[in-house]
Amino acid sequence: MAEDSIVVEDSYDPEDEPVDSGGALVSWIMDKVDTWRTHRDTQHAERWDEYYKIWRGLWAGDDAKKKNSANRSKIVAPATMQAVDATVAEIEEAVFGRETWIDIEEDYQEGMDREQRSQMIAMRDSLLERMNRDGVPTACAKAFLNAAIYGTGIGKVNTAKRVLKDMVNGKEQVREEPYVELISLEPYEFIPDPTTDSIDEMLGMAHETLVPYL
Repeated sequence: MAEDSIVVEDSYDPEDEPVDSGGALVSWIMDKVDTWRTHRDTQHAERWDEYYKIWRGLWAGDDAKKKNSANRSKIVAPATMQAVDATVAEIEEAVFGRETWIDIEEDYQEGMDREQRSQMIAMRDSLLERMNRDGVPTACAKAFLNAAIYGTGIGKVNTAKRVLKDMVNGKEQVREEPYVELISLEPYEFIPDPTTDSIDEMLGMAHETLVPYL
């Protein structure tokens, strides 16, 4: 007596699996970033290392000896460092030499309205206070220095939140305050789309850096 058999057909199709749109997007972005990083390092990494060593007055060792076998001296004059630092100091003085190193542009009609003018001045002073508190001048100075050394100064405007603690009626209250900060990027941290020099025309860019694990 023959036994009945049951045949189960495997109708599995990989395309039926749900697509992880987030993972696919990350994969696409990282593929672009890896290509851009390779292009950047191929074109600029060697010269950036050379510029940094010249500025710091570092002996390049055997590599420099191979390139210029006639030069046997290991003395590196600090003239380049002095020139770079002097140039950066002049730029900083030109930008931050005045107490109100930024101002609000106003037209004639706004200037005639005293109330409106006083409000604008109050807003400007508040903005200056916040920028000084959040280290914007220091970040600008770092960007000036990078520009003098590498030929490119890069600043990133970032929004973040800080935790503040206040005492109200003898009780501690914790609140979050949003703020805007300026971060000076080293050229090694910035990965741009190499197809254009204009940020507005780029497909994208990346900031690659190490951050503390919280």
